[in-house]
Amino acid sequence: MVAPQNYLKFEELMKNILLLGAGKIGETIAALLGATGDYQVTVADNRDKNLKKVKVSGNVETLRLDFSNCDALVGAMKGKFAVISAAPFFMNADIARAAAQAKVIRSAAEDAAK
Repeated sequence: MVAPQNYLKFEELMKNILLLGAGKIGETIAALLGATGDYQVTVADNRDKNLKKVKVSGNVETLRLDFSNCDALVGAMKGKFAVISAAPFFMNADIARAAAQAKVIRSAAEDAAK
């Protein structure tokens, strides 16, 4: 049986989302997730003009990030429960590899075993 504190840790991670891409689709996703109040969303993009369009609030923040820099991408993913890609499609393979390297997706059982 897993102790309750491990479930709390899992629950906190579940709310911590990295959204890659702050264009029209990313901006919409950020607004929808932010409006629920259930998620802490970090919206990342390499263009300041896109980041300025994102409505920043208590649970939505922005991050300037070059998706082609694997180390920076992995660093931004660390500690996140999920990564949502609204980046250009050709970047998704590299994003998926970085997510695997950062061990973004976890199960409660894996967290409890640590």
